[in-house]
Amino acid sequence: MKTDTLGNIQRSFDPEDPELRDLTWDGEYLWGMRTTGEIVKYDTLGNLIESIDGLLSGSGWGITWADSALWVSDPEQDMIYLISLVPEGTVAEDPEPRRRTWKLELSQNQPNPFSRKTTIGFTVPGANPGDVADISVAVYDVSGRFVSSLFHGQLPAGIHHVTWNGRDDAGQMVSTGIYFCQVRSAGEERGRRMVLLR
Repeated sequence: MKTDTLGNIQRSFDPEDPELRDLTWDGEYLWGMRTTGEIVKYDTLGNLIESIDGLLSGSGWGITWADSALWVSDPEQDMIYLISLVPEGTVAEDPEPRRRTWKLELSQNQPNPFSRKTTIGFTVPGANPGDVADISVAVYDVSGRFVSSLFHGQLPAGIHHVTWNGRDDAGQMVSTGIYFCQVRSAGEERGRRMVLLR
């Protein structure tokens, strides 16, 4: 979905790919991660530009664009990989997986604004491999009233994603408006504003 500076929808598309589990935007193209470990690249019209097979394996991966590079997380191994985009258009894996201390973070939902569903990325805090933390992810309306619980329980440290389909906890579709996603863990909380357009 593409919007102007006022938040009006200019263009939207659905790749209709049942294997697609995550998307990130680099300012020009959409990059996606499929459950097969394949990385795909779309233009703003929804056309598949590039597909890279066999780079990663497994289905627990998350993908995001930061610092002019693709970053891919593997929550099962507590690893994060930097994916380099080389001039020939191929994708190469950083040979040195990077361990890090995770801090509680909440990424901006994508897409935003959205009409049907949106994906929310968040980081569960932890300093050691195997660390787990109690985490809750919930949606509230603009007046602060609870709308929906997206996750409540324990997760390993690292990057995770949840999807909100624009419904409340009773399964009813909520109306157009501004909503807030909030993630809480160990007495800390982070929040992001989301715009739902019907």
